[in-house]
Amino acid sequence: MTTAPEFNKTWLGPRYWGIWLLLSIMWLIAHLPYAVQMRIGSTIGSLLYYVARDRKRIAHINLSLAFPDYSVEQRTALVKAVFRETGKALPETCIAWFRHPGKLNIEWHVENIEQLVEAAESPQGVLLLGAHFSCVDICGSLIGTLLDYDTLHRPHGNPLMNYFQCRGRLRFVGALIEKKDMLSMIRRLKKGRVIFYAPDQDLGRKYSIFVPFFGVSTATVTATAKLATVAGARVFLALTLRTPKGYRMRAIDGAALSTGDIEADTTAYNAWLEEEIRQQPSQYLWLHKRFKTRPKGEAKLY
Repeated sequence: MTTAPEFNKTWLGPRYWGIWLLLSIMWLIAHLPYAVQMRIGSTIGSLLYYVARDRKRIAHINLSLAFPDYSVEQRTALVKAVFRETGKALPETCIAWFRHPGKLNIEWHVENIEQLVEAAESPQGVLLLGAHFSCVDICGSLIGTLLDYDTLHRPHGNPLMNYFQCRGRLRFVGALIEKKDMLSMIRRLKKGRVIFYAPDQDLGRKYSIFVPFFGVSTATVTATAKLATVAGARVFLALTLRTPKGYRMRAIDGAALSTGDIEADTTAYNAWLEEEIRQQPSQYLWLHKRFKTRPKGEAKLY
């Protein structure tokens, strides 16, 4: 597990002055009015559409696979919307690191949280499955105001940025677990902890099986089914979405995803996620290579 790193005095040296400037800007953005923050994020996303050409190419490929019936014009409009929504995640990260989201003037709608809180208070561990919708960072902070949970974590490559990332996130979660530390996840679940886990990224053939996702045979990690079985954990699904005036989180009993049949459980997760994405396709993280790993004999898609 990742603990909060200690502050290193060498970070005050000239080598890190540029990072301190960036952190100062992030702090300022975090304390702006929410509507201004979202306009800044949307503007940054719109600019990135023209600058981040490789990510734009990846998004076009992903959406051509997921929505083959879309015209070029429809797909281009959706890609632009994806960039705008992804851009909004930047000020949201500033908030998650440097401000309490409860102080924002926003609407925060939570559905079916009572059942999740009841499960969290029981001795049985809870695997809370989410997905990489672009608001997941700030929604993780908001969820932390409702229940005590742990989450998976990828350390930042810059030690000073990592210090503030850990410091910000640990205000709202009990522990940060490195993404591939399955042993710690199992131990924490067996102790009755709630762990938020988003298994919707391509981690390669070693950790995955191929199951349908938007009609495409997609490498999907099997850790979800294995964790629930080995740790004896209860499974919930967590949908986190951005709304015009704030955020919405819905907790769903995921008993259908913990049958012990790895292929069936993994397929069920993808089916749930696909259904939710179709409601708000612009908010999903289409900028990563979701279909990178292909079945043997198939050509590369990117």
